[in-house]
Amino acid sequence: MADAVESGAQAGVLEAALRWHAATVKADCDWDAFTLWLEEDPTILGAPFFVMEKLDGRVPVSIPSYMETGWVVDATVEDRARMWRNGVCQLAAIQSIPVTAAPFLARPEEGDPFMQEWTRWSRYLDVLEQREPAPFHREVHRRLERAFPANRMEGIVWGDARLGNMMFGEDMEVLAVMDWEQPGLGGALHDLGWWMFNDRLKIIARGGGLLEGYGSRDDTIALWASETGLPVDDVDWYEAFAGFKIMCTYWSMLHLRSQPKPDVAREAMGQEILKLLEAAEEGR
Repeated sequence: MADAVESGAQAGVLEAALRWHAATVKADCDWDAFTLWLEEDPTILGAPFFVMEKLDGRVPVSIPSYMETGWVVDATVEDRARMWRNGVCQLAAIQSIPVTAAPFLARPEEGDPFMQEWTRWSRYLDVLEQREPAPFHREVHRRLERAFPANRMEGIVWGDARLGNMMFGEDMEVLAVMDWEQPGLGGALHDLGWWMFNDRLKIIARGGGLLEGYGSRDDTIALWASETGLPVDDVDWYEAFAGFKIMCTYWSMLHLRSQPKPDVAREAMGQEILKLLEAAEEGR
């Protein structure tokens, strides 16, 4: 993944999030997992690590997809709608954390926060191309750069923002938000884009139809905007950029597993990125 942060920074983000959440808690958006301690001595497990409180709950797993089988599919429509709403509500609640709470994530030498997020993924593409050519990835990168958005608000970036990185209780309340290996300060819409592109791929995989009770893309944008009070201009660009990030991560995973690489431009992932790019370019 692109510039995964060390354990100390991950623990720092979680601590900042929990501290701020305790002061601004909403009744319908819970966040209860606490970091118990950070161990910086690498000799114990071979690397620094942190320990978190154990929670009992359910996670919408990605393999096999929660949109195709498992407890999310088996849930009632009402429970599924509650789960979706609480998930998006929690995604929005992350934007209540001020960027000043995580100054250790700043990389001012790379420009403003938006450019910091752009630069780290540009650097990741450079690494991929050192292994082998990635012409489609590079072309998408060029088009994204030419269509840079005007809407570049600040905000904490969770990084792997998706329903599958949340834990839910029996009442469909969010118990935990997990996997903070790619945090940054690049802006609120990066996470919304990542969330929606993940939804997009899962919906396509199940034939294009939504699970009853699960909100559409428009529903997600409207709820997130209502909860955060932030503008969603240029959201097509941010979702296209998220698709680019996911495509790069996918490419790297195939490399690590020594698996053959498909013509991603012809796959659903590549086709959806192109659709979003066209929408972003038309909206400029």
